[in-house]
Amino acid sequence: MSDLRDRLAAAMAPRYIVDRELGSGGMGTVFLGHDPELGREVAIKVLPPELATAVAVERFLREARLLAKLAHPNIVPVYDSHTSGNLRWFVMPRVRGDTLAHRLEAGPLPTGDILRLATALLDALQHAHEHGVIHRDIKPANIFLDGERPLLADFGIALLQAVSEDKLTDVNQVVGTARYMAPEQRAGLEATERSDIYALAMTLCEAVTGRRWDMLDPASVATWRSVPVSLRPALRRALRVDPAARWQSAADFRRALI
Repeated sequence: MSDLRDRLAAAMAPRYIVDRELGSGGMGTVFLGHDPELGREVAIKVLPPELATAVAVERFLREARLLAKLAHPNIVPVYDSHTSGNLRWFVMPRVRGDTLAHRLEAGPLPTGDILRLATALLDALQHAHEHGVIHRDIKPANIFLDGERPLLADFGIALLQAVSEDKLTDVNQVVGTARYMAPEQRAGLEATERSDIYALAMTLCEAVTGRRWDMLDPASVATWRSVPVSLRPALRRALRVDPAARWQSAADFRRALI
């Protein structure tokens, strides 16, 4: 990985200084960087050349375009995007906080924190949906906690509804994290706003109980006893198997919680 860092550093100089790797996954590698012109730390997401298939490149570039389109305080923004040779990258703010997944290793969140988390993320989700963007991979690992401000991240497999056909996903191809998928998404059907609502509700159930929700797991029935009574009606509806029976918008879900 030092070779990739060195090549990226050479390509981005002198505009940005590339420091160390922060993490990597199937959709790219993230490095810590510094913007000397504005005096701020940044996160640089790069697509390694060995992963740069035609589909991977288009998804990577589309993620940058989507983030640039979504201007919301609870969505990680993009500052800059560039291609040089076979390297493609985009620049985001450095988020110092942990992911929600890491935070939950210490135990569930209090009800008050859940309400703040839910209202902020549902507001962000409503903003994305109003711009035709379906996230498709909402889970604790894709939510960052910047102080008390949650940030929805990783739009690498997001679907732009304005495009009548998602040419980056084959028919019946399942994309996302199976553990947090809505039933229709697991079945290979098209994801919708209701699919995101289901995934966020699963995430909130996990955050308030400390247990992962799985509709096929009998233990999940007992999990409801750990959910505060005030949250149960809104979460139960959000987790209906039939998408038409769920909240039809993130805004409706948000109003039901507060």
